[in-house]
Amino acid sequence: MGSHLRKVKALTMSCPVLIAIFITSPCYSGEVDLDMFGLTDHLQKKGAVYNAPLKLDKDGVKVFNPGLGLGYDFRHDIHAQGLSAIVHGGMFENCNNHPFSFAGAGGRYRKYFYKNNFFETNVLGVLTYGNDSQDKHYKSAPMHKG
Repeated sequence: MGSHLRKVKALTMSCPVLIAIFITSPCYSGEVDLDMFGLTDHLQKKGAVYNAPLKLDKDGVKVFNPGLGLGYDFRHDIHAQGLSAIVHGGMFENCNNHPFSFAGAGGRYRKYFYKNNFFETNVLGVLTYGNDSQDKHYKSAPMHKG
């Protein structure tokens, strides 16, 4: 029951931030990113979570981790290439079905290679809030996301 209350609290705290981002987004000419999380594939079998509630195989190597993320690119022209500032945040269920959330800021590099086709890379410093399978206590920790 406690895990359910934490999920409700995290969702309740996230809603005002998401509403504020959507209300203020017309003030800028940037772009909004919507991320949908869903699959964790542990590259080494020893990293698997054998008792994961949403595992997709018997060993827990592949686990379904649903969640949503929201990002904003402060680029003045969304069709321009080069560097721009970004913010990003999200929440998903970890392999033990506990909420894991993150928020951060950084930069995005975009390079067009043929007409409307491009590749981009993001580098972010993020603050995370979650727990792991051995330690059930929630804590914040800084990380980087690339």
